[in-house]
Amino acid sequence: MALDLIARGMAASARTIALAATAGEGGLPTLAQFADLPLRTIPSGAVLIVAGVGGARGSYVADALATPALAAAHPRFCKADAAGRRFRLLPDERGLIPVACGGAVGQLGPILDKTVRTAPVLIGTPVDDHAAIQAAEDYRSAIGARGLGFNMPFYAARRQPHTGTSFDVHTDKSGLWFEARGSEWVGTGVVPSSIVRIAANGTVLTQADFQVVGGFVWRGGGVFVGGKGTLGEPSNYAEYSFKLKDVVLDGGLWSTYSHLFPANTTTGDDWDISDKGIWFANDYYVGDLTLEGQAGVIGFRGELLYGAFYSGGGQSEFNKVSKRKWRIGPHVVLGETNGSCINPAGATLEIDNPLCFNSALGIEAVCGDAGWFFKARFVNVTNVGAIQGGVYNISTPGVPGSYFNPTRPDAAVAPIGHAEFHAVNGGSVFLGSWVNLSGSGVDTKLDILNPAVFVGGGYDSSFDWTSVVDQATASSAILFLGGERTAGELRCRRTEVAANAGRVFSLAVSAYGTLGDGLEVRLAESDGVNAPIGYSSYTGTPIKFRNLQYNNSWPTNFSCAFDIQTGAPATLPPNPLIGLTCTGSGTGTYTLNLPTNVNVGMEIILANFTRNQVNPGVALRIPGSNFRSGRALVLPSDYNTCKVGYDGAKWRIIEAPTLAQGSVAYDPPSLALAASGPIQALTVNGAAPGDKVRAAFSLDLAGAAIAAWVSAANTVSFYFTNTNGANPLNLASGTVSFEISP
Repeated sequence: MALDLIARGMAASARTIALAATAGEGGLPTLAQFADLPLRTIPSGAVLIVAGVGGARGSYVADALATPALAAAHPRFCKADAAGRRFRLLPDERGLIPVACGGAVGQLGPILDKTVRTAPVLIGTPVDDHAAIQAAEDYRSAIGARGLGFNMPFYAARRQPHTGTSFDVHTDKSGLWFEARGSEWVGTGVVPSSIVRIAANGTVLTQADFQVVGGFVWRGGGVFVGGKGTLGEPSNYAEYSFKLKDVVLDGGLWSTYSHLFPANTTTGDDWDISDKGIWFANDYYVGDLTLEGQAGVIGFRGELLYGAFYSGGGQSEFNKVSKRKWRIGPHVVLGETNGSCINPAGATLEIDNPLCFNSALGIEAVCGDAGWFFKARFVNVTNVGAIQGGVYNISTPGVPGSYFNPTRPDAAVAPIGHAEFHAVNGGSVFLGSWVNLSGSGVDTKLDILNPAVFVGGGYDSSFDWTSVVDQATASSAILFLGGERTAGELRCRRTEVAANAGRVFSLAVSAYGTLGDGLEVRLAESDGVNAPIGYSSYTGTPIKFRNLQYNNSWPTNFSCAFDIQTGAPATLPPNPLIGLTCTGSGTGTYTLNLPTNVNVGMEIILANFTRNQVNPGVALRIPGSNFRSGRALVLPSDYNTCKVGYDGAKWRIIEAPTLAQGSVAYDPPSLALAASGPIQALTVNGAAPGDKVRAAFSLDLAGAAIAAWVSAANTVSFYFTNTNGANPLNLASGTVSFEISP
């Protein structure tokens, strides 16, 4: 009786298949599922069949590619019918292999409940789609299809156990999550398709779910992209590229913000070098990387996007690396990692408005050949990371150098990277050579030309940076640590929260180390700035400041400030910014000398704030022997400042307060065109030969000009000239006024 029931069941199944085959699309035989093909003999004249339903529905062809070898290697996608004719799956109209045709189920609802960020909870018992997705990728590679198509919002895939003993993925790939090469993974397009990693045993992934292989923590990462090795540059780099479109790779973990390296083999915490989200093959020729639409890579403990390079051919091969493109489009999300979000290893970056969040490091970036970041956003990262122009530097063929010591792809052309960052709680942004940087940082410091990060320092960059204090007082908005030929504009601002809490910038700019020529800052806004600049030990040429707006609280915060009565040396030190105060009982004038053992071109700003303690304060006098003009400089105490510069032998006065003023009523004579009037003299106490004179007339000059100079002690001479006025020009009576400065 049981055997009879089985026989009748098999007959019913055969009738179902036969009925399906006669109800084909456009006359094509149709099967309920491709797995039924061995039970059915397809008519000899039919080379196309349709099998499956919904997202698993596909077209299959009997052609020369449907070989026994293909069927043996990819049985989910190539089978023989009852008569031995083999059919294989065709890519869909987009050129994609639907993962559902390989048996991937997916689901409509989330795999994980992430209400508690650091303790995700598995929802239900999701189907493990790992084998189906990898099988689809392997088949795609075998037939040369464009990529994979995902039709569901969520897929679960188990972490794959490493079964070998070698950590080298070139020799043992057993523990990789997925492997792909030259592929494009495309989601639904309506919502992203998330592939979520779960534990090897099917439960929720935890920090403790890892192996130790070759002395290192092993989790296997996300998608490993193969490359071409040492047998020569590939003829088609597309074969070694990878693209995500509307697909999110979710590693299932979260950032602990610990970037100790390598990961702890006891706890599994820290930076896991095996757990890279998209992982290009190390030391191989590799292709381009593209993320677009609602793509993302989150929840891995290593670099989320990891580049590679081939060093076997020396500098010429490294220059080829810079021609590879990383294109990361708007709406792309990268985050939740103990590693870096972006590490292109020399490829040229074209990054447009991604979000990088909750990571130990935002970027490890050499821009490549004129790459760019546009509106890159970094939120809650230990450090935004390093942005550097140029490509890898190789000094010895076959020996990789530090990619933070770049070189030009073409010796005659300096590549320029363009970077626009917006960071919140981003630690530091490290700026290197050949970069035009603009953007803003909330509780984020701009760290320029750090030799510990960029080998040899840096040069030839610019910045336009807005620094905002919000949740914590900032030691400085910008930190210079060397370099040369880098200039830009800085705006210091505070949020209302910071202002109400009394949070400030201790300094707008701090600096130490070896400073080269051409370092300059224009301080456009200085809200909440205690002092503009502070120097620790430094050598070289100090930073030039523009647009300093002094306030009477600064001198007590200067890195170089003296009580002019009790603490000032007879000769001032070579500090670019010196504040002068007093004990509160001093009056009169104190004499100090400028330093002589300084570099040519050094500038010093002196700020006299002695009036903070006593009115009218104490005046500073620098004897004429310090200056090429021989004229002494007197700096009154009413919050006055001056700037002097060294020419190699003597100092010269660049800016100084007005020392004397005068005016006189005068009726200029009628003057023919190009004619000058008689020389007039006016007594102005304090004027000395060699001083600068600025003259003005109370009426419209109408084409006339005034020449004025100090002709003798306490005497200013002047005359009018009709340079391009009427012929003749007869001005009405008015007032001539003068300001005299050293």
